[in-house]
Amino acid sequence: MCLRECLPNDYVDFVEFYFYFQIHFIILQLTKNNENLVTLTINNHMLQCCGELISFSSSNNLRWVPPSAHEWKNSNIPKNIKVYWENRWAKSSYLKGCSEDNSLKIIPVYFWPGERVDLPCKMCQMSYLMNGRMKRWGYSEQIDEFLLNPTQFVRVNEIWKDVQNTQNFTENQEDVNDSENIIWYPHTFVPDESDKAASIFSSKKKENFTSRSKEAPRFWQNDGKLTIFGADVRSQGVYFCYDEISRKQTVIFFVLIAMVPPVRFTTENPFDYTDHCGNEKGKDSKLIFPSHNWRFHFLPMGDFNPSPTCQLDDTDSEGCKQKYSYLDVEKWPKNFAEDCSMDRCRARLYSPDNNIDLYIELRWDEFTSCKGDQPTKRREGHCYLVRGEGSINIESMKSEHKKLYSWIKNLETVFDRKPFDVKGIRLHSSLLTSAIFEKPKITACYNKKDEEDKLYKKYDQVWRLVFLPTLGVPESGAVVQLGNPFESCIRYTRLPVEENKDAESENLVGTFSTQVDYC
Repeated sequence: MCLRECLPNDYVDFVEFYFYFQIHFIILQLTKNNENLVTLTINNHMLQCCGELISFSSSNNLRWVPPSAHEWKNSNIPKNIKVYWENRWAKSSYLKGCSEDNSLKIIPVYFWPGERVDLPCKMCQMSYLMNGRMKRWGYSEQIDEFLLNPTQFVRVNEIWKDVQNTQNFTENQEDVNDSENIIWYPHTFVPDESDKAASIFSSKKKENFTSRSKEAPRFWQNDGKLTIFGADVRSQGVYFCYDEISRKQTVIFFVLIAMVPPVRFTTENPFDYTDHCGNEKGKDSKLIFPSHNWRFHFLPMGDFNPSPTCQLDDTDSEGCKQKYSYLDVEKWPKNFAEDCSMDRCRARLYSPDNNIDLYIELRWDEFTSCKGDQPTKRREGHCYLVRGEGSINIESMKSEHKKLYSWIKNLETVFDRKPFDVKGIRLHSSLLTSAIFEKPKITACYNKKDEEDKLYKKYDQVWRLVFLPTLGVPESGAVVQLGNPFESCIRYTRLPVEENKDAESENLVGTFSTQVDYC
């Protein structure tokens, strides 16, 4: 018998074989370059000895996620090994706060491209936790359509599919990248020996940069959760955990949304910021573009609140009015709410006819927990696009204006669902970006067809003619610097290169703010 030939007698028992299998067959090794990728190293001797038993070989590596139900049912894996994997994939946990009426629960999950994302397999009925059924993860990239009736769409497999890694990855082969549909890592500068003056700060030559494309995100289901390594905009979508019994009663859905803040720099060295994203050519496109590598180039802002001793009135003796000029309420636009402050501020979305009841809102998250003797607590401030209680009338607009606001229709269903109906969606999110691009999701940071369809131009115009005026940035003016509470999520300057000249230098960075306090 293969099992006795391969293993000592002490390991014949299946439970002990499980631990032996865990220790000696699988080695999880994070790559040194911190790309959040995982490789599996298989003991070839053991595979050759028991290859027919476990139906694996060096060319057919272990599954990271469960195969399709049809493939699993018709596989030739022995029953005891099947039981092992089914038990391994059956783990889930109960979601606290679940009510007996099984009300719908939609959980937004924001992340930065390149991060690892963990989604716990949660159930609202205790019976589903202990039914021993193998859990799978479903995924739909059609967020707005799927949220129209999530519980019904789960039952009918039309606009969703099971989470799977790419076919090449499953077969242990290198993924083939589409040159027209790609996401790049930050460029690596390679000095030109013939150019003695070249440096990482001054090189203008495209040849002085090496570029490497990102592989597709990898999925791994283990220990009652789905892990996504190297998540990016391609990971955006609705995710849910289910088994063949709980599927019709699924009420917990995770909406994954990447952060891709807008960036624009007047520069002779665009590759320092663009990483080929949004622009194929080695020159300044003069467009605002969504940054897929924001965290490799920028840092969040600190706390903007003045010290408690500051007096922003006639009793000011510390020069606070000048130092904290962005707190001068008299200079704020009229579309700002009367109760605006650095902790919370809301501005009505600019529209020619003032008939769009949407708002950009600066809001802070809750502080992190102080449990476990943590010395400090932390919170973040982000800008959100929030729907008001009034109407959104796009059809009555002139044709040239409709183009700037047509993306709102792509988010109608999202705004109808909790918690988006109250909390909105982040202004720098891939969900908003894909809505502007008229796509279910963004699949690349540069695509030639998108450029031909003028989608990058449209994104730029929406920011310049809709969002920036809302935040207090005028469309024209030689010397402009954003100076109000929204500095917490947008840094903007527009300056002339020479005195008394038109503005030629423009810098914009979408960002967020952090605050740290003692517990």
